[in-house]
Amino acid sequence: MIDPLIITEVRRLLATRKPGPEWLSNRAIARRVGISRGTVDAVALGRRPDYPPRPDSDDPLAESGPKQRCPTCGGQVFLPCRLCAARAALASATRPPGVERATPDDLNLKLRPNHQVRYEEVREDREGIDQTAGQWEEPAAEEAGDEAA
Repeated sequence: MIDPLIITEVRRLLATRKPGPEWLSNRAIARRVGISRGTVDAVALGRRPDYPPRPDSDDPLAESGPKQRCPTCGGQVFLPCRLCAARAALASATRPPGVERATPDDLNLKLRPNHQVRYEEVREDREGIDQTAGQWEEPAAEEAGDEAA
């Protein structure tokens, strides 16, 4: 979207130009303000609608400046990093009192035996994560060696 200030400048240049040696063509106006000739033509002919200006965002996570490396996760993002903010929110989030995770019986799961084993493994891992406030536990050295074999 073109900044309304630029459109205002185009309108001012179109209104103040007079025939003569210093007359600005639409092409010269476009070059001066840095927009396309078609946009200048549309403004001159009244075909371009006035778009409302974008509201200023009070969002603390609004994008600002060029992309940079996030110091926490290393991703190339607009700072502040939304992923890190979401992770922090999840880590600090707790369930309200009386709200527990659904059990397999509550979900009426009918899994094949090999899928049931995998489901239980993942569930145990997730419960361990919940107890450590969203932090992954590093596998012990023996377990890492067993997996490599």
